[in-house]
Amino acid sequence: MDTRVVCCLLACILNQALAQPPVGEDRVGHDGLSDVLDSRLVQIWLKEDKERLKHPPATNRDGKTPPLSFLLVTDCSAGDSFLWVAVGVMSEAQAGDCFTLEGGGISEVVCAASFENAGILTVQMMLVGVTTFAYTGGSTITLILPTPSPTSPTPSPSVGMHDDPHVCALSGECYDIKKPSEYVLLRAPFDEQEPANLELIGDLDTDGVRPCGLYVKHFALRGSWLDNQVVRVRPHTRNVGGANRASKQEVTKFSLQLGNSSWMSFTFNDSHRQVAVVGQLTVRFVWREQYGQHIEAQSLEFSVGGGVQPVTFSISQAAHQALNIDMWGLSRLGYSRLGGVLGTDGHLTTIEEPSLECRLASSNPEHIEQRTQAGGLAPAERASTMRVSWE
Repeated sequence: MDTRVVCCLLACILNQALAQPPVGEDRVGHDGLSDVLDSRLVQIWLKEDKERLKHPPATNRDGKTPPLSFLLVTDCSAGDSFLWVAVGVMSEAQAGDCFTLEGGGISEVVCAASFENAGILTVQMMLVGVTTFAYTGGSTITLILPTPSPTSPTPSPSVGMHDDPHVCALSGECYDIKKPSEYVLLRAPFDEQEPANLELIGDLDTDGVRPCGLYVKHFALRGSWLDNQVVRVRPHTRNVGGANRASKQEVTKFSLQLGNSSWMSFTFNDSHRQVAVVGQLTVRFVWREQYGQHIEAQSLEFSVGGGVQPVTFSISQAAHQALNIDMWGLSRLGYSRLGGVLGTDGHLTTIEEPSLECRLASSNPEHIEQRTQAGGLAPAERASTMRVSWE
């Protein structure tokens, strides 16, 4: 029997069970959600099925089906910090993902801080911020997938670095980096006896809340192509670790530093403006409109190299006070071998070993019990992403 049919039947059964509350008690289900698990939820799910039959999927997060749209189970008000969504969203999304929320002729972008099971059929999606507008149940919420710059070649799906961060390097190896440290991510040329034309450094650390899971806290670029200057990028941060809106007190803005000069931050009005030239490196600020007015919309686009077609890469604000990077066209650097964690020639296995703090937390029964509440392991928080491609 189809899974969705089973879920619909379960909704009807639960609805009947909740229809007759005990004497002297109000009708209250799990976290007050009994009114959600009624025929309206079944109708919403059936509506989803009809829409998917009209528009069958063609590509997914891995390039096989398009981003899925889900429907809100209940109404939400302006200023809400969470949404009630059908449980199927958890199979397609994870913390840190952003969505287009749309209904009644209005729309906005919201980003997920976490997901919590709220029963068999419903998920509570905690938001990084709050909603700007009010929406009725049945409004759509559509997963936004990252897209490369339209002027840049499409990155190879087999080469990248994401989640923990999980690495698929130019060498073809795939592994997890679990040890917080500063790493040389890429170096041209490979031979360390030769002066670096270009070197990319990344500082990886936890989010300040969880002892496991690493995020890129700082990028630095240097080398002769930058006239031996150092160009740094830092993320938006707060005085409390965790999500981008973990507190109201801002510590640093998403910003750029050239050498020892003052840090430069940017606004929506700076989008697509060239903000720096250092040797053969040019930098422009890009506000990624698919993220609306969220902090995650900020990015810097770099072009470097002496060839006719320079290498292009983007450094952007990630979800947890951290940074992401996407690099394309590395073959245009003119080297068949590149050094660094994302390079062509392997890595030290010690970087795959978790820190002592992570090992202790993972072996703590109380920690495991917290993770397994609400029907299973909590969804993993999205770590920084680092993707590289020859083409």
